Amino acid sequence: SRAKGDIVAGGSAKIMGNLDVGGSTTLGDFSTDALTVTGNSILGTVTGNLNVTGAGPHYISQGNVGIGTTGPGSQLHIYGGAAAESKMRIGNNAAYDASIYFNTNADWTIGTDNSNSNAFTISNGSSLGTNDRLTILTGGNVGIGTTGPGAKLHVSGASNDLWLDKGASG
Repeated sequence: SRAKGDIVAGGSAKIMGNLDVGGSTTLGDFSTDALTVTGNSILGTVTGNLNVTGAGPHYISQGNVGIGTTGPGSQLHIYGGAAAESKMRIGNNAAYDASIYFNTNADWTIGTDNSNSNAFTISNGSSLGTNDRLTILTGGNVGIGTTGPGAKLHVSGASNDLWLDKGASG
């Protein structure tokens, strides 16, 4: 049933200006219907699935994003709950690196280096494969200063120093 003041569109509705909606709003059944937003949009709480597709860019201009939490404490806060794992999945199904880039005064990148048989790599730079500092091959060999460790631990450098310090004696 319709209440006084309801707006009903049997087909398409096009609004050329701003649409401000106060209160709770339901926009169809997201399993079968779609909401298409062109231009800038501000969405409040979304229950169900929120799918953002297209070439983008897609961004959140301010505030924090929470996955599994309604009170995110940082720019990206992932919470798995008391009985669940919290994890972030980064990957692709192509011949590219999967990595995280730390853009600071001393840039660092960590991830899997596709050009080195998907070795886990820590690199002092904006991408993997340049200035690699630590490499772990998929077979388990660890390299410091080399991207092709030939033993369980392979340290390579100008001096080949390895310092082991047992700490204070008791």
